Amino acid sequence: MKSYQVRTRAKEFLTGGWKTFAFTSLLYLVFLLLVSYVPRLLKVPYILCIILQNGCNIFFSYGLFSVFWHYSRGQDVRFFDFAIIALKNIKRAFLLFFYTALRLILPFLGVIISTVLIASSVTGSLIYASQDLGSSPFLIAVFIISIILAVVSYVVFFVKSLYYVFSNLIAIEHPELSEKDCVIKSKEMMKGHRIQYLKLLFSFIGWFIVGIFTLLIGFIWIFPYLQMSIIAFYEIIKNGEINKKKKHRNKKKK
Repeated sequence: MKSYQVRTRAKEFLTGGWKTFAFTSLLYLVFLLLVSYVPRLLKVPYILCIILQNGCNIFFSYGLFSVFWHYSRGQDVRFFDFAIIALKNIKRAFLLFFYTALRLILPFLGVIISTVLIASSVTGSLIYASQDLGSSPFLIAVFIISIILAVVSYVVFFVKSLYYVFSNLIAIEHPELSEKDCVIKSKEMMKGHRIQYLKLLFSFIGWFIVGIFTLLIGFIWIFPYLQMSIIAFYEIIKNGEINKKKKHRNKKKK
């Protein structure tokens, strides 16, 4: 199935709900801005600000997927429901994040180690230069190896993380499943479909450019479009529609 067909299905899901989800996106943006700037105004330590921002994003994302999913099922939702659902499911959202993070721990450690090595080698080189000692071949070698390690770690982290994009949706649709099982099921569903998912994301580049040129106002409508497209893609994978089409094409070729 082509990306435009997934987006078409997403627009069908959004029929009659554009206004509601525009307000939802706006409220979500306001929440993120408050979480980002209020702690800084109160002079909360930087590291605690980062933890707070990421923590809120984890359970608010769960709430957002939940309202979009319920609406795609024909259920009525209000623009502030995502916040209520998020607050009621903080534990589930964080456990989903935890089990996903466990499966990405190795590339994440690679990112951390490479970042520390890059910073150390750059600092060491500056000290050498300030003391007129020239350049250190060892530090240069460490810097090059660190860059390679960083690139590889980031790529592996990103590629592996694509396996778990359905974890929230599976948890929402199947409340009887444990968080660990939802993460495992997401990986099973995404096998062989990561490239198609990336193509879907890349198909929104034009819309993102429009959003930037509208001083970010356009994202109030683009964000619901993207979220519902992910849900539409999830439904297509779950129902095996892509595999059915592949089998149909193979039969035609024969």
